[in-house]
Amino acid sequence: MDFDTRRMVRGGAVIAAAALCGCFPQRTPSMENGVFTSEGVATFDSFRCAQTAVTGLGYTVNWYDGGEETLRAERRYENSAAESYRGYLTVSVTQEQSGRYLFVRAERFSEGSRLPIPANPSPQPTPVPTPPMPRPVAQRSTRRVSPGPVAGDARNVVRRCAIGEHATVAE
Repeated sequence: MDFDTRRMVRGGAVIAAAALCGCFPQRTPSMENGVFTSEGVATFDSFRCAQTAVTGLGYTVNWYDGGEETLRAERRYENSAAESYRGYLTVSVTQEQSGRYLFVRAERFSEGSRLPIPANPSPQPTPVPTPPMPRPVAQRSTRRVSPGPVAGDARNVVRRCAIGEHATVAE
């Protein structure tokens, strides 16, 4: 093979390799530590509808800007298990060149380190020797977890208040 032929073969191999890389599926983002976003085409009344839908789902609006059509709502989930969590929905309506869009972002934060309280504690005898100093109780640690049921709430708001729906997950 002469020099030009080898160069063409090598160039063809590079192009083929690049084309094959485009065929492999990209890594899909994990919902484990992610933020879920649902969006749809907004109507003139979508923001007011979303505000009503969010409060109807049990969320408390803790930040609202009617001019920018943005709000943030929180819902606390308390149960008898050792872990509770807070769900957040952020609603915004944006005006883009292709039209108005309703975006609902869902996040969930776990508040671990809660010690369960026994339902029927039995009395404990007082120990005779002085016990060693107890270790301090672990402080609450808040961490972002999978959006879980909060993602379903975001979908419901978009289904109810927008035209069409598209959901994405971002980390």
